[in-house]
Amino acid sequence: MRTLTAITATAAVLAAVVSAAAPASADVLSFTDKRGDAAARYDLTALRVNNSAARVSATVHVRDLRGDRTQIFGLTVAVVGGDTTYMLSTVRRANGTTTSRIDGYTSDYTDVTSDCTLVSRWQPVKNTISVSLPRACVGGPGALRANLYIGAGNGSTGDPADQSKVVRVGQG
Repeated sequence: MRTLTAITATAAVLAAVVSAAAPASADVLSFTDKRGDAAARYDLTALRVNNSAARVSATVHVRDLRGDRTQIFGLTVAVVGGDTTYMLSTVRRANGTTTSRIDGYTSDYTDVTSDCTLVSRWQPVKNTISVSLPRACVGGPGALRANLYIGAGNGSTGDPADQSKVVRVGQG
């Protein structure tokens, strides 16, 4: 009888924890990208996008992120049902310096300016890149459509070397 009571109590606590945690985790989407579909330095493998009420952030794992050349990483986001798309990009030069920018445009290609600051962190030793900015910088509340990409150079020419599928990230 004690064992049954202990199991029932444990199950009740676990159910309470899971139901309390569900809204907080509903706004994070983790997914994978096909391994080996780009050169190792550009091969996105594991991706995570967070769409909380406070911030939008993304972290990606690159198969072999070496820091010896200029590379660009970007996150494109749009509020589902909204009219504006934002392209968040960060460039890391071979000397380790980084620059970041936010470009926005509406469905009729009108430019949208942003005074927000994009925070980026390149960690070649860990093979990760992260970007983050306040949620208010990309429109009102709600789900986002997101796409991540990486490529050579500073983004002035060429296509991305690897990019993710477009995903929908809810907001818990």
